[in-house]
Amino acid sequence: MEGMLPKLIYSVLLIGVLAILLHELCTVWFDPQVYIGRFEVVSEAGENLEADQAFAKRIIGARTCVVMPLAIRFRVLDRLRCCWAWVMALSCRALLC
Repeated sequence: MEGMLPKLIYSVLLIGVLAILLHELCTVWFDPQVYIGRFEVVSEAGENLEADQAFAKRIIGARTCVVMPLAIRFRVLDRLRCCWAWVMALSCRALLC
């Protein structure tokens, strides 16, 4: 009974760390938003606001180029999966009748 308190505290800490890790994992996989901070481009002439905005736009454009084909592919796969489910349901129904 004496050793229960340290084990209980350790278990609570491990569960807390696990909860934080699961939250981060869900954020990475299921959060569709892109978080882009403020960029500061500094050259010899000083701070360049146009370059700051252009850099952020290039990042968003590159992400769009990567994500859009994947989104289209997943939509096609979902439609095929749905059609396949209907075919299987109809064939099972035909076998049972």
